Amino acid sequence: MKKTILLSTLLLTLNIQSTIAQCDNFYSIAVPSGDTLHCTGGDMYRTAVAFNPVKQLYYSVNAGGSAYDEVFNINGQKVGSSIAVDWRGLWWNPNQNVIEGNTWDNYFAVDSLQSNGHLGGTIYTFPGNTTPPNVQSAGTYDPSQNLIYYYYNGTLYGESRTGLVDITPITLTGLASFTDVISHSLFYYDCPGKEIVLFENGSLNKRLLFFNKSTGAFSAAVLLPSSLGSITYTGGSFSFANDIVWLYNFSINKWVGYDFIQSSVGINELKQNIVSIYPNPTNSTLNIEVKEQTQISILNILSEVVKTETINGTSKLDVSNLNAGVYFIQDAKSGKAIKFIKE
Repeated sequence: MKKTILLSTLLLTLNIQSTIAQCDNFYSIAVPSGDTLHCTGGDMYRTAVAFNPVKQLYYSVNAGGSAYDEVFNINGQKVGSSIAVDWRGLWWNPNQNVIEGNTWDNYFAVDSLQSNGHLGGTIYTFPGNTTPPNVQSAGTYDPSQNLIYYYYNGTLYGESRTGLVDITPITLTGLASFTDVISHSLFYYDCPGKEIVLFENGSLNKRLLFFNKSTGAFSAAVLLPSSLGSITYTGGSFSFANDIVWLYNFSINKWVGYDFIQSSVGINELKQNIVSIYPNPTNSTLNIEVKEQTQISILNILSEVVKTETINGTSKLDVSNLNAGVYFIQDAKSGKAIKFIKE
């Protein structure tokens, strides 16, 4: 899928006439990333997604403990499942190289991963009970400070991972109202002054809200696509993993990914010539529409050219012979690129 991170955070730099974007180079409206986790079990109460960069695996977990937790490969296909644990928050701890989180009964838990990285189906508590502000609260992890954060009703709560010692709660400021903010979900984003991210599930607009973890001050917002306006998100259904915002759509039983960070290879950046590419992801044919005749190149994740075409108007590109993974269509006129996923 979108990002490939091995052992530690890897910044992929492509030779496409631009540099890696800053952490706060946000889209005004988040865009579909092309990433999807194709769930087969579970229910509407999916609470979190986490990503294992060592094994290149995603995990989806549920509240309630009645549905199996699921494991997905980098292309979003299910590769395993395990007996359910009543998870709320879930994250990858890069300091310990483990999957951990918090459960309904206020346990701080670490999953017993199998050797292949799949969930073990059993958990052990370490070092004991956590203290979320509400039994439904889903935690998130700050690896730089070794802190676990929770959000509830306009206030940021936290505790140290070592010893689970509470920090002083921080009142969040800068919003006229926190009524539409989902009170039991948040994620940590490693960008100074914009570390705490909440999901505002309004009837008209859905937004990502960014706050300073030290002061609680509101610092930025990113709208989610208007097409999400008709979708009701229950339970958690909101997560962040592998630099992707994930929203669970119960009607199609999938976690759907969105980008909020602009990068040199972000989707929908080539408004001046490449109008659209679809379907994305695809397993055979990619339709590409351009405003004027141009030469395009398909690059793999190593920036190697695997295919070139001269196109005009709307053309169909046969990508069936490409291996599954992430690719980029580069426009010869601008040198910029747009991403697609080969399933």
